Formats: sequence, structure tokens, C-alpha cells
Amino acid sequence: AEQVARAVVRALAEIGAPVRFTVAVLRVDGDRVVPLETNDLHTFVGQPVEYSFRRGEGDGLETVRLNLNPIAVTGELVTIDAEIEGALPGANGAILVSHSTRIVASRKATSVLAATAGTPPAGYRFQVTPDF
Repeated sequence: AEQVARAVVRALAEIGAPVRFTVAVLRVDGDRVVPLETNDLHTFVGQPVEYSFRRGEGDGLETVRLNLNPIAVTGELVTIDAEIEGALPGANGAILVSHSTRIVASRKATSVLAATAGTPPAGYRFQVTPDF
């Protein structure tokens, strides 16, 4: 066997328009909703950005990951692929949460995404506000 190195020319990567997400994180315990923090996440069209956390340990471990991917900006609208995955503590062990959705939002319009389980619901709510 012989190993030969050869150069490969590829097209330059294109960077899309900049997009900023303001993500407010709220704790949900039934009817009680408590704001926890607000973060600004910066990315470009076509490039996903992620917010995640890990809280507690053992049977009380909570993990949640929010992935936001702005796939297109058309005029005053942005199309976003959003995905939530995580594990929340439950009476009989961890409850897995996973769902994805496509959001079409105007500039500075807030969309709500939830990572909750049970009745009454317990977990987290994300308020996502895009600016582009």
C-alpha cells in the first residue's frame, strides 16, 4: 500500500446573514412560571446555535438542550428549525423530552417552546425572539 497526499480545491464557505436570538428561560411548575435568565445567541443563516444546561444529580438530574437553526431570511420573516431534547425527573425515573418544530417569525416576534412533562406540567419554557 502506498499513501499519497493530494490537494483538493473546494468552494469557499458562504456565510449567511447574521441572526440574533434573545432566549428567555422560564421554570414551569404547574401554574407557576418563574423567569430564570435571558441570553443573546448570535449566529448566521444556515448555522445552528445551541443553549443547554445540566442541573441537579441522581434522580433529580435535569438536562435540556435547545437548538435553533435559522434556515432562511425572506424580507421581514425568518424561518427557524427548532429542536428541544432533554431529560426531566419524574416519579418513576427520568422522562425524556424530544420534539422539533419549524417556526416562521417576523423580526422581534416571540415564539414559545416548552420542555415540560407531567400533569400539571413541570419543566422549562423558552421564549425565543429573533432579530436579523
